[in-house]
Amino acid sequence: MMPMSFTPRGSFLRRLQPETIMRVLFLLWSLVLIFCQSMPGAVGDLYDSLECRNQHGHCRRLCFHNERPIGTCTNRRQLCCK
Repeated sequence: MMPMSFTPRGSFLRRLQPETIMRVLFLLWSLVLIFCQSMPGAVGDLYDSLECRNQHGHCRRLCFHNERPIGTCTNRRQLCCK
């Protein structure tokens, strides 16, 4: 009785050449890098909002008459008012 294996003898991965595998990995890595370049904006928005709350402020579109803007929140669309 033969042991069970996860990849059959004529599997797709075994038939691929190392150059082809490297090309696919390179394309996947470049897609990951392109995706990661779009992330800092979202992380920056979260950082701005947290920084505003750390300074005991509130994120609003307009500050009340007794408040003053001390920064920005959520992609510079709102003001951090204190």
